[in-house]
Amino acid sequence: MKRFLSLCLLAGVVLTGCQRISPPVEELAPQTPAAVALEQIPQWTQGCELEAALFSQLNLDGVGESDDEVYISTLQFGDYEDKCTVLRVHLGTGETMARILPVYGHYTMQTAPLFSEEKEAVLLEVQVPASNYGAAYLFAFDIFPAGSDPVPGIVDRLNTAQSSMVLSPDQELVSLEGMTDGTAPVQVEGSSLEGLAVYSIGPNGEYREVQYTLLWTGGNSGPDDGWSLL
Repeated sequence: MKRFLSLCLLAGVVLTGCQRISPPVEELAPQTPAAVALEQIPQWTQGCELEAALFSQLNLDGVGESDDEVYISTLQFGDYEDKCTVLRVHLGTGETMARILPVYGHYTMQTAPLFSEEKEAVLLEVQVPASNYGAAYLFAFDIFPAGSDPVPGIVDRLNTAQSSMVLSPDQELVSLEGMTDGTAPVQVEGSSLEGLAVYSIGPNGEYREVQYTLLWTGGNSGPDDGWSLL
């Protein structure tokens, strides 16, 4: 019996010793991916700039004398369709901001006083490649607020890549489904702001069969709560 107890005590000592070999879980160093220095980043991670254009002498914030700029580029990161459009805005007051758009194609950039008579908005239309009816995405960007306090930023007033529906002040949903290219700022009688002539296919599926005229009649509290259908 004494021999049996001795063996049990010896086994307990051995087991206890084995348990002490492995440190507690909380003492294990966390396994994290190794960071790579900027100069060591491989070439395949860097986007190829296919085309770019700089638009100068713009008044996007209502400050200064048309000293703002827009730079639009198309970047490719992998296969042919792995592209995006990047819009960068540089204000004369020194701020720089950007939007990365998950679309690409031939584009048209225009400016117009869509949201304020004191400054211009950026209107960007990007055509859908290989579309058989001239499909396009439409973006309207507003630099808000004006000035540098607080720091201004890009506000999306219209983005049909995210939603084809526009909410008007009376809560009526306006559908821009099937929108085609050809969007242009237009004069609106009785308004100090310009409107947008927007086209889409209609029941017959014809190019620019239907025309809408949108006018911003809302405030600046939200990105898309102020469009009216004329």
